Amino acid sequence: MKSFVDLGISSEQEYRQQSFGSVDFVGQTVCSSTFSECNFTKCDFSEASIAEALFEDCEFRNCNFSLAKFPNTRLVDCEFKNCKLLGIDWSLLNSKMGLEVKFCGCDLSYSVFTKIDLSDSILSECKIYEADFTESILKKVKFSGSDLSRSRFFRTDLRKSDFREAFNYFFDLRDNKCKGAKFSRQSVCDLLDAFGIEID
Repeated sequence: MKSFVDLGISSEQEYRQQSFGSVDFVGQTVCSSTFSECNFTKCDFSEASIAEALFEDCEFRNCNFSLAKFPNTRLVDCEFKNCKLLGIDWSLLNSKMGLEVKFCGCDLSYSVFTKIDLSDSILSECKIYEADFTESILKKVKFSGSDLSRSRFFRTDLRKSDFREAFNYFFDLRDNKCKGAKFSRQSVCDLLDAFGIEID
């Protein structure tokens, strides 16, 4: 695996339409750089700090971001495919304009999404164990095929979100905004358990 230093990647630089493969960013810090229409494949960002950066129209494939930090970094129309994204505090991102991203086949377990706007994002075929979506805005988010085991939804805006093909999720309908959200018939029955309702 190549070092990011060997490739001349550094802080306060602009990179456009470049491809990065098998680059080692482990534990490194990159500040105030811009990446536009770039592709990252099999790169290791674990425990890295990517601060005050901008990733726009970028694609990440088979990358490892476990325990990475993104303080004040912006992600605009980015896509993550088959990436490992364990234990990330996404609330550190600069998400004042919202955070519309696509996660496909990723592991987002133990992530923190509190108080950020993920509206219109796609979380497809993902493993999302014990994630925290407290007070986040998830309007029109698609969770198709994702496993949400023990993930926390509290005071979360789930309006028009789509859970029909998701599984292992549970939350109290009284504590979240759910108008227009879509669920499978069986999942609705499970959610009604919180009301003590018996359905034959």
